[in-house]
Amino acid sequence: MRTIYCLLLLLNVMSRVRSQHHEWFGDVFAEVMTKFSIDSDAIQNNSQCKVANEIYTRNLRNGTYWAARMDDASVKSIGGLLDGDMLHFGHPSQCVRTMVPIHNISGKYCLVTGDIRPVYPIVPDFYAGDFTRDYPPYNTMQHYWEGLRYKKDVLWHSRSNFRWGICIPDTCQTYELLASLNKSLVSACAENNITLTLNVTETDCYTGAEMRDRPVTVGAIVWV
Repeated sequence: MRTIYCLLLLLNVMSRVRSQHHEWFGDVFAEVMTKFSIDSDAIQNNSQCKVANEIYTRNLRNGTYWAARMDDASVKSIGGLLDGDMLHFGHPSQCVRTMVPIHNISGKYCLVTGDIRPVYPIVPDFYAGDFTRDYPPYNTMQHYWEGLRYKKDVLWHSRSNFRWGICIPDTCQTYELLASLNKSLVSACAENNITLTLNVTETDCYTGAEMRDRPVTVGAIVWV
């Protein structure tokens, strides 16, 4: 009986340790986005996206140049969040200039917005509203979430909100991209006690064809 009790106690301790586990967000992001593609289960009533995505992923596995261009144009890892680097564009022009007439596939560039926060019980200070810590000198011995939370210091904007670029087949829609990210990246973050909220709309995306058809304004000409 004592042996069983000890085993149950050990399992409880191990469960509590796992429940408090949280890798640095950048590591979770890189692990997921390195292998990311539109999930087939996220494609609903869009046969063009389904076919294009299958061709893209197959060619990417085979090392085909055009597929590698699209994959290479996407952001695979992010850095500098703790210093306020919130924009990670990747290579938009490389994405939208990738065109494969034989498969009728082109690159579509999307800029996704993300917001990360710790699960409340793990880092309660993130939500404490204690603004006495909001001005230099900052305590660098505290948890890294302290460096990401909102502060009242006018020179310090929130580090928890960021944007990054992804290249997908042009026939795929933003809701399919968002569903795929929720299934992969958001789930991986949840396993590490990170709450990730994502947003992307069609206005956050464009293709090469849309760029060619878009009229150049007088202001843009003057600026150039």
